[in-house]
Amino acid sequence: TSSSEDGATGAQALFYRTGRFTEIASGHVDLSTGGGRNSDRWLLQVSGYTSTAARLYVYSSHLKASSGSANESERLSGATTLRNNADALPAGSNIIFLGDYNMYTNSESGYVKMTTGGVHPAIDPCGTANWTGASNAIKHTQSPLLTSTNLVGGGVDDRFDLHLFTGALNDGAGLAYIPGTVRTLGNDGNHFDLAINTGNNSYYPSNIARGNALADALFVASDHMPVIMEYQVPASMSASLQALPPRVLVGAAVPVRAVVSNIAQGVWDAGIDD
Repeated sequence: TSSSEDGATGAQALFYRTGRFTEIASGHVDLSTGGGRNSDRWLLQVSGYTSTAARLYVYSSHLKASSGSANESERLSGATTLRNNADALPAGSNIIFLGDYNMYTNSESGYVKMTTGGVHPAIDPCGTANWTGASNAIKHTQSPLLTSTNLVGGGVDDRFDLHLFTGALNDGAGLAYIPGTVRTLGNDGNHFDLAINTGNNSYYPSNIARGNALADALFVASDHMPVIMEYQVPASMSASLQALPPRVLVGAAVPVRAVVSNIAQGVWDAGIDD
């Protein structure tokens, strides 16, 4: 970020491919969200597009940890700061909220604040229903290790890490979320209250060895697992006229062939708007 984060707990960072995005530095802000922690807002332009509809605001946060009413109140205060800042952005803005929100349930006031009311309420791609317990294990992000070391243990049983977005990214047009692509990297849904590498990991069902290797890497990398989602890029039109006849009769109807194509760059067809 452009400002010092040395005094902040859990400072935020943004990594992006320069061939895919350009940062608009004037859109960056630091937001104090409690617990001595700052959230960051970045503004990115998708490369190859000039329209503001191809811009993306990204808020990254690490809200106050631990249970109890005082901590919940501080998370609510942080969520309110995020929503107030986002709601001041223009209508139709593409906004992503993500990070370690440390929220235990879907009824916590901070989560409700993020997902309801105001100008830009956040959409949860996993739904806003209860996410606790073994039946919801596939949604959990913390902790990939059972026994605490220099990292927090406890097994995979909490959904602290969220990846939310606003309605402009949920309409299937232009820059938009691709439904059904949200997942917790390495979480196969079979490790509730266990370390992520206990036994076999079937995150890649047809390649257990690959899933086990990923689980082993996650086990030593962090006490959280990443939340991954896919977004489509907007269409990009190219049009050209084919060869024209050198002469035509005055008033004659002359067919002219035009070739129109979508030249947007994406990893696969589903990732490019039609």
